[in-house]
Amino acid sequence: MRADSIRFKIRHRRVFRWLDIAVVTIILFHIGALVTTNILSEKRNPEQKILETNPVQSAAMGTVLEPKHILVNIPYIMDSLGMSALVIFYVIKRIYISDEADFKVLVGLIIILLIVSGTDFFNNLGYYIGNLIYG
Repeated sequence: MRADSIRFKIRHRRVFRWLDIAVVTIILFHIGALVTTNILSEKRNPEQKILETNPVQSAAMGTVLEPKHILVNIPYIMDSLGMSALVIFYVIKRIYISDEADFKVLVGLIIILLIVSGTDFFNNLGYYIGNLIYG
């Protein structure tokens, strides 16, 4: 099994290199979409007071802690777990892949995730730039 996997990876070395770049791009698109979403929400409601959701940071800086800080952090924790699962799945699949069917599934999955992440990022970025230009 291991020898087959090594031979398969040698045969498709360029595609694996592009898949590695695509996974890193997916993560960067995802982080960029989160950042632009947070910027947009702050600019949309500037009068809203921003409360700290991290108890340690709140105690260190003397800021007000969000009363429902656990509930606010759950989506971010789930998002981080999802991205971690993607990276772990990709690394494990990349190590043990040895046939064309698994390879096609992996390439298809990475392409779909790249399209979805890129669309999310560029939609948020376009909306942010539109707000900057047109107010």
